Amino acid sequence: MPCGTKEQLRSGKITVSSDQWPILLYHGYNFDPEDPWNGLFHSSLLVLGYKHIFTSLSSIEKEPKATHSGNAHIHGMTWVTPASIAYIATQLHFSLLSSPVFSRTDTAMDSERFYGSILDLLDDADEAEEVGDLLMWWNQ
Repeated sequence: MPCGTKEQLRSGKITVSSDQWPILLYHGYNFDPEDPWNGLFHSSLLVLGYKHIFTSLSSIEKEPKATHSGNAHIHGMTWVTPASIAYIATQLHFSLLSSPVFSRTDTAMDSERFYGSILDLLDDADEAEEVGDLLMWWNQ
């Protein structure tokens, strides 16, 4: 990151819009400007977050143990959906912000717009092939 960029982001001189994907969403935390879909929504943090919220905490631990049913089971979820990916991405991104409150007016990031922009991308007919590949990867 160029010198001073972090300070400019913190001060608000540079803003990040809700449709600029944070590096934490990419596999290996690497963005390929030649292929923006390469690794998008494949990060290990995203997968762990998904498992933690939807399956159960024990699904991310090395040692299996008896536990209660995960949210996916409780709510009859049988596959990963665009909305569930957007939800986890939003929760993960918010958890790494310094803001103590989930807010529509957060100057660091508008979480509702961030969620919506992910859904817009995943519902875009022009991106159907990439989204199909993404959902196949998540649901394997």
